[in-house]
Amino acid sequence: MQPTQKYKILFTFLFLSFAVILSAQCPQLIDGQGNPSSNPYWIAPCDGNDYTLFIQSNDNIGAYTVDWGDGSPLESGSSLIPPAFVSHTYTATVDTFVVTFTETSTGCVIQGVVVMEVPVTAELGIPAGVSTQICAPDVISFTNNTNQTNGLPVSQTTVFTWNYGD
Repeated sequence: MQPTQKYKILFTFLFLSFAVILSAQCPQLIDGQGNPSSNPYWIAPCDGNDYTLFIQSNDNIGAYTVDWGDGSPLESGSSLIPPAFVSHTYTATVDTFVVTFTETSTGCVIQGVVVMEVPVTAELGIPAGVSTQICAPDVISFTNNTNQTNGLPVSQTTVFTWNYGD
């Protein structure tokens, strides 16, 4: 076998391998920060209103289905080519939804998360029997009594950070 034939065979093999790798990659969806992601995360504005999620991609996507994660029917389409999008509206309820986007033509599955929050009313409480008159270095305790503005408990995705400035 001639050296040029070896290189042609090697080049052909590498080219075909690269083409297979490129065609096997799953598309990415645009996340809540506007970045392409294989596991997007969307956080609804904390305003107590319904939230409409727009699913877009910078990639050309073939036939697809979307499970919105809220019990609504699956949605399907023949393609999703930029700048096209598919949208769904979530009602103003504190909850977390797992969105499953499947490109049916390739079998690629992308799972993302939608987080719905509502405004909270911050409230600290001093437990019964705890003195509010102390001297350093004594310790004072307090309880986080924060609720949603409608009085319901805050969601499991709400995080509180206390900063005492020291």
